Amino acid sequence: MTLAPAGAFASKTPVQIEINGRTISYDNAPFSGMTWFEKNGFNIGEEAFASEDELIKTILHEMHRLKTSKLRGSGTAAEVSEETKAAYDFANKTINLFK
Repeated sequence: MTLAPAGAFASKTPVQIEINGRTISYDNAPFSGMTWFEKNGFNIGEEAFASEDELIKTILHEMHRLKTSKLRGSGTAAEVSEETKAAYDFANKTINLFK
């Protein structure tokens, strides 16, 4: 049986799945999400499950980073911060489409 990230969160069990060429993993760790450029995916942490909105925003944020990043995990701190801010703003503006 394969656990989806939500089921893994409930059981506090790390899991990794692949969906359409993207690797998504759940880690029982204190963060919402981290882009995983090498696997064309992202890690979801326990903070993403604080609410339904937080989970949706985490997924929107990570997908935005994967689709728009020119740095792909490299670059200066200022450049990475700029990409992160753009993804954060996108997620906060777009979440209303899911309500």
